Amino acid sequence: MPLQDVRKRSVVERQWIRYTLVLAGILIPAFTASAFDVESRAIVRKGKRLHEERVVLANLREADRLEGEHFRIVAGTSEDPVPVTSLKGATLYFHLERARDFFAGLGDLLNADQRAALGERITVRMDIDVEYSDANHFVTGPKKVYNTCKTIPKSAPVVERMGRVAPWGLEIWFHPAKTIRRKTMAAMGNHLKSGEFGLSVFEQLLTGDLTRFAQAGNAGSFDPTLAAASLAFSLGLSQLVPRGVGLAIGRVKTRFRLDTAMIPEIIYHEYSHAVIKKSDLELKRSTQIIEGFPNFFAYKISGLSNLADHDGAFGIGTRGKSAKYRGLYSFDQDLFSVAIYGSFTYSLLVQLEHALGDEGFMILWNAMGSLTYDSDLKNDFVREVLSSIDRFSSNPEAKRWAALRVFMERGF
Repeated sequence: MPLQDVRKRSVVERQWIRYTLVLAGILIPAFTASAFDVESRAIVRKGKRLHEERVVLANLREADRLEGEHFRIVAGTSEDPVPVTSLKGATLYFHLERARDFFAGLGDLLNADQRAALGERITVRMDIDVEYSDANHFVTGPKKVYNTCKTIPKSAPVVERMGRVAPWGLEIWFHPAKTIRRKTMAAMGNHLKSGEFGLSVFEQLLTGDLTRFAQAGNAGSFDPTLAAASLAFSLGLSQLVPRGVGLAIGRVKTRFRLDTAMIPEIIYHEYSHAVIKKSDLELKRSTQIIEGFPNFFAYKISGLSNLADHDGAFGIGTRGKSAKYRGLYSFDQDLFSVAIYGSFTYSLLVQLEHALGDEGFMILWNAMGSLTYDSDLKNDFVREVLSSIDRFSSNPEAKRWAALRVFMERGF
């Protein structure tokens, strides 16, 4: 073969090799980065009860581990994703993806920070029994944490500058379940012992006394001494009996166990914190508003009016949230931390959405955007709902009346 033909062939071969490598550089990353849809088993709610069923886990980066495009499920303080065969891990991953799909579907309602939260890949820690530290990430020590969950803000810039621990991003922690005995009636006991409750009892007794005094006066048999004794008895009864009952109830202990990672509505609630938060400080506090809106979103995602109810072995000694609760507003809702775990704000949001019709969700979402971790219900929440109606409703006058009727009905 002539020398020039050999050279010519070598040039052509080198060009083909170059084109092949370029094409491989395009196709191979595209193939390896493609998401996997993997079948596994997870806990889902079927009717009112929780059942284990086969589900599809979407958007996984790996076929055998829970390393996804949006979530990475790890155990404890480890950084290694758990296998797709983990029932708890698959349950978390499946319901977190479902919650994310709901918020992604809100489109233009989301602001820039919320869209950024949807784009962030969150590390989800299951069965982590240590406490959180904003300086060291994990608190190592004898104290263990059970039966709860929390959303962890990403590390501050100072953590990376100090270099003692690796910086971390937004995380959700699901602590392990443990059966304990606790004073579950302590809150009710404290309420019965409160001066406010004693005063309400005295008002009722006083009304009865005054009615009897008026009847005795009309009959000409009114006795001032007997009346004074009756008033003193009513006053003592209103103070001593509630306090005694409150002390007794407050000492009652029951079994309590809560596996938060296995209850879908709790998973939806916790992911909602990660999306709608306005500041890292908000993730460190609990108020009626901060906890009420995530319950409302769990209701929208699940389609259930009763949340975290009928949880079987995953929730012992627990009580779910009810959208049908119709309790009246009291200062307890804003001042006492025990009220944040009830159904008041959640049921109020559901009631307002129904009263406001097709615009209800949009009005409440925009009202939420003006509320912060230090907002209260009686003043700030009512004001922002009415303001949102004025700004976004197509029929503000009718919607204002609809909202005001709900607020009056609920004791505002």
